[in-house]
Amino acid sequence: LSDDFNVSFNVGILYKPYDNLSFGLTYRSRTKTNFEGTVEVVGINKVNATTEIDHPEQLQAGVMYRPNKKLTLTADVVWTNWSIIDSYTVKFDGEVIPSSGKTEENFPRNWKDTRQVRIGIEYKLNEIITLRGGYFYDPSPIPDSTFDMLWPDADKKTYSFGVGLNFWK
Repeated sequence: LSDDFNVSFNVGILYKPYDNLSFGLTYRSRTKTNFEGTVEVVGINKVNATTEIDHPEQLQAGVMYRPNKKLTLTADVVWTNWSIIDSYTVKFDGEVIPSSGKTEENFPRNWKDTRQVRIGIEYKLNEIITLRGGYFYDPSPIPDSTFDMLWPDADKKTYSFGVGLNFWK
């Protein structure tokens, strides 16, 4: 299935009460998606299909604290409204299996809202080298009761490390 075009918007605000402390809040709107493609039961039939599976809105809050000119600490929480995906229906332009009478199929999802947590650290070693590290935990919205190979997903724990190089250009 593919989706050619959709519209969404983002809005955010940054509050910096001190030079070394700032707070941010962003909102990403729900994105309506309409998929079109084909469904094939191998050796039996191939038909065109459509479905709608929207990407949910997100709300993100973060803080940045710089205790000195070398060290920066960050933290974010991202809430995603996955519970809007209670189920979706795939509609076929004919019977997938001839003489079955089946022209659509409903897939219960019962997804759960998630809260992703992110933390980061940046240390300016000198004028050329900056060291960075981060971690985020992203829980899966998919409950065990509706887990299948159509939407394989699991909780994710991600670590990141990096080096920034400044050559004054």
